[in-house]
Amino acid sequence: MIPVSTESCLAAELGPRERAEVKSAVDAVCAELGLAKSEHARRRAVKERVIDAYIHGRRQPLYLVDAGLGH
Repeated sequence: MIPVSTESCLAAELGPRERAEVKSAVDAVCAELGLAKSEHARRRAVKERVIDAYIHGRRQPLYLVDAGLGH
């Protein structure tokens, strides 16, 4: 995992298009897992995995979703 906070990564390294791609993947994973909006810790873990994959070049939607699922 990346050692910096997810929010600073989104602001510092990802532009609006990239943030939208990450958000789309996170939303898809959370929906697939049935995570409620109130499950902040689990949603954050999904988001961190998706961002880590994105930053390391695995930017296709299927790869992002796979990363978010923890595969």
